[in-house]
Amino acid sequence: MRYFSTLTTCLAAAAATPVFAGPLLPRQSTSPSPTPTTPGACPPSGSARASPTMYTLSPSSPDAASPPGTLIDVEASNSTTREQAMVIGGIPASARTCSVIWIQGAPEERDFTVSGSGLVSVLQLEGFPAAGAPVSWNAVQPFVESTGAARNRHADFTAWDRPQYGAANHTLGGFDCAEEMRFHLSVDEAVSGPGSVRFQQDARNGFFVEYSC
Repeated sequence: MRYFSTLTTCLAAAAATPVFAGPLLPRQSTSPSPTPTTPGACPPSGSARASPTMYTLSPSSPDAASPPGTLIDVEASNSTTREQAMVIGGIPASARTCSVIWIQGAPEERDFTVSGSGLVSVLQLEGFPAAGAPVSWNAVQPFVESTGAARNRHADFTAWDRPQYGAANHTLGGFDCAEEMRFHLSVDEAVSGPGSVRFQQDARNGFFVEYSC
C-alpha cells in the first residue's frame, strides 16, 4: 500500500510541474500599419510646406526652353535681363490659406549672393504653359501681361546675404491657393534700380508656400 501511495504522490507532483517549451514569441499585432503621409496631404492642424521648381526666362533668347531647377537666379541690368517662372505643386485641393515665404539658413548653410538691388517682384500667374510644353520667356509672357497687379508681392533680398545676418524667415503674404501655384519673378528695376539675386534653394533656404486647411 505504501508503494501505491508513493507512486500516486509522484505522479501528482509531475502533473503540477510546468513543462518548458522554449522562449515565448511576441504576439503578432492585428492592427494595420500606419499609412504613409501622401505628399500634398493637408495636415489636420497647423501648416505644411511645399517647395518650388524654377525655370529661367531670357528676353534676349525668348524661345529658349529652360530645364527645371532649384536655383533662384534673377537679374536686371543694362546688359542683362534674366527672369524666372516658379512652380510650386503638391498643394492639396482642400487648402484654404496659402502664404509665400522665403527663408535663409545660417551663413554657413547657404549659397546666397545679392548684387545691387535684391527687390524681386513675385507675381502669381493666372495661367501657365501646358504640361509638357517648353517653358520659355515667350511662352510665359502672355500670362504675365494678362495678370493683374493685385496679384503681385515683393521679396526683398537686399543685403540679407551678408554674413552678419543669420537664419531668418520672411513673409510675402497671402496668395490664392491652387494645387499648383505658378509665379513670375523679376528684379523690380523700376522701383529700386538694377541688381541680381542668386540663391540656391534647399530645406533651409529659398521660397516655400505655407498652407493650412
